Parts: sequence; structure tokens; C-alpha cells
Amino acid sequence: MLPLVLGAAASPPPVPDSLRLDYVIKRGGSPIGSHVITFKRDNGDLLVDTKVEVIVRILFITAYRYEKSTRETWRGGRIVAYRADINDNGSPIKARIDLKPEGLVALGPKGKAVVPPGTMISGYWNVATVKQTALIDSEDVTLVPIGVTGGEAATITIGDRQYATRHYRITGELARELWYGSDGLLVKMRGTGSDGSVIDTDRK
Repeated sequence: MLPLVLGAAASPPPVPDSLRLDYVIKRGGSPIGSHVITFKRDNGDLLVDTKVEVIVRILFITAYRYEKSTRETWRGGRIVAYRADINDNGSPIKARIDLKPEGLVALGPKGKAVVPPGTMISGYWNVATVKQTALIDSEDVTLVPIGVTGGEAATITIGDRQYATRHYRITGELARELWYGSDGLLVKMRGTGSDGSVIDTDRK
């Protein structure tokens, strides 16, 4: 079994005062989509809804379209349920996770898996992500080992705003860079597209 840091997500997750986080997704510096996270409290649970929309056009023709809607249900500082509905350029993906006596039971396109309670989804909005040694992939809900380095202070500029952040790097299959503010919420994420292009997700 992977050495998960099971207690890392046991504290209540950070929630913005506005109950909403808006990001713009850029490919090579040019906007290609949006990433919106909203937060809602429901009878003691925290519902975290994420919507991602990406359209890549080449010579005014849509070359790629990606749509993703997910919901994380948090209770007692841990995820107890997850739903994902994804359209990856015409290919539908559906996945779900539910907390059961045996653990978090994940059902996705690659079948069924059971992972330890306290494991986090690869949504990246919560700084507790960097305390994990594995994440549940937000698309196919498989368990993916990760390495984390960094944590150094970094002041970054997005548009006309400056942010004081901590900069981390995730290594492995889910490799990317992450910048978190002092409130524990994601400010910026950087990854690499399948074509090698730089994909930035920047706070608005």
C-alpha cells in the first residue's frame, strides 16, 4: 500500500470569503478557457463545485474542446463523495467516489478501486494537496503517486495584481507547478499540454 499522509486533509479546507474562485486558462499566454470553483455549505457539509471549459481554435476552427463539471463533498475536513462529468473533445467520462465502510470507493472508466479515507482529489485548489504522497485523479479516479518539492516564497504578478505565494512543484504523472496564497487557496497553476505547450491557470 502507498504511504499516504492520511491526516494531511483532516483540517477544514480553506474557503474564500466570496465563496468563489475564478481563473483564466491560457495556452502559450493566450486565453483558451475558464476555471471556476464555487463553495456552498449544506447541513455541515462543504460542497465544492468546479467547472472547466476550454476551447482551442486554429484558424477559426475549433480544434479541441474540453468541458468538466465536478463536485467534491467535504465532511469533517475530508472528502466523503465526488462526482465528475467530463466531455474530452467528444469523449464522455463519468466518475464517482463514495465513502463506505471499506474506504473511499471510486468508480471510473478504469473500473473500481478502494482508497484510504483522507485521500484528496487532484483539484489542486487546496494547499493541503502538497502534503499528500498520492492523489485521486480527478478524471479517471485512479490513485496516482506524487512527489512534492519547493515551498519557497514567491511574489508573482498576474495582470495588474501582485500575490505573495508559496511555490510548489508536483512530480510524477500529475506533474505541474502550483502557487498558493497565504489563505491556502490556489493562485496559479502551470502544466504542460499534450503538444508540449505551457498551460497556465491564473487567478482573475
